[in-house]
Amino acid sequence: MMRTRVNASAIIVGIGKAKTKIIIESPKAAVRLNKDNDICFIVRAVDNNSDPISIINIFRFESTGKRRLAETASVSTFGSVKSGKLEHLPYTAKKYGTNSYLIKLSEKPEGEYGITVKNPNTVDEKNIIVATFAIE
Repeated sequence: MMRTRVNASAIIVGIGKAKTKIIIESPKAAVRLNKDNDICFIVRAVDNNSDPISIINIFRFESTGKRRLAETASVSTFGSVKSGKLEHLPYTAKKYGTNSYLIKLSEKPEGEYGITVKNPNTVDEKNIIVATFAIE
């Protein structure tokens, strides 16, 4: 789920921030991976003609007792836009077949993570699909 919230001062006085977050309504991912093993994924995209770093995001979730959160963007009333506080996990990628990438994680710190894939050929993406996993 994507949710945007505006703080109270922005509503009352017109000065404040709005934040957009990805929210997963469960505290832990079902897929649990061991940090001592090599961790690789095959990620399907529209094609594999793009730079994978520009379309594939692997990021850390902030975990609470009931859910996982990741801030994707924040905007202030004075127009400054920030791309959020996503902590990206570094990876290497190479083409796999005609429309996929083989992703290998460079670092494997423990935590809850998500993977999103953007479609560079679609200007208006209304749905965001997040694949989740955890490193233990």
